Amino acid sequence: MKINTRPAHVSLVLLSMVGLQGCVSNLAAVRTFATDTQTLTSTISQTIDDEPKSCMRRLYRDRTIQTDQEDIILKGKKACDDLQNAAKIPQSLNTVMTEYAKTLSALADNQFATYSGELNQIRGALTQVKDGDTLLFKSTDIQASISISNLILQASTEAYRQREIKHLLEKHDDLVKVANTLKQYLNRSYLIALRSERDSIESQLLTLEQKWLKKESVRARELIEDLKLSLETVEKKKQAAQTTVIAIDAMIASHEKLKAALDHLDHSTLLQSMIEYGGIVSSLRNQLKTVSN
Repeated sequence: MKINTRPAHVSLVLLSMVGLQGCVSNLAAVRTFATDTQTLTSTISQTIDDEPKSCMRRLYRDRTIQTDQEDIILKGKKACDDLQNAAKIPQSLNTVMTEYAKTLSALADNQFATYSGELNQIRGALTQVKDGDTLLFKSTDIQASISISNLILQASTEAYRQREIKHLLEKHDDLVKVANTLKQYLNRSYLIALRSERDSIESQLLTLEQKWLKKESVRARELIEDLKLSLETVEKKKQAAQTTVIAIDAMIASHEKLKAALDHLDHSTLLQSMIEYGGIVSSLRNQLKTVSN
């Protein structure tokens, strides 16, 4: 007869370790969602950055082709500066979504949640936003992002692990508010800015063709070719922004599926349901590769 000489306390430790490992699930669906959402928020960040740049591109072309009047140029510069300042709110909301996705990813891997140093600053800045400060963003939407920020900070300070992931997924309604606010920004601000840039280019093309083509044909033709390329770029950016709106809808739908599956997040069919969302994000990423500033 073989005698077990292993100390009892060692056996208890091993059993404890097995028990802990058994509690960890393979949450591939959550991890996939989090990764695709980080890619999505990265493209949204680029888009938000591009709106004041679009304004500056219009101003530069106007100065080159249509006017050199200092008062008009200064007025245009102020408008671009105002857009740069206004972009801080959607950029902050987008950063909160990014941090949310990073936290989900960490918990899906049963790692400790962390957050970037700017999250506290962003939360503080968002608490100062009130109704009337901006036409696009309501205080209720801002409060939703603050609520998510608070949970991310809580997840870090209280050392959340995989078993607490449900607390994040239960923030679905707040995430929807933030996501829809970013959709509203894309539709009512960024796409309008691109339309304005397109109209400006078309006006400049007309000026070159009617006023400068005969006087300075070589230079005028160079500018015309540049403007036609710029028109193509604006169209690609418009299409990418429209795809971003579709991707946000897909993100919301995917998150809702995760929330509905809180008790079986490791189910294989749930991962399959994330594929459509990932495909849209991949398409968006490929679109942006063809876009130049």
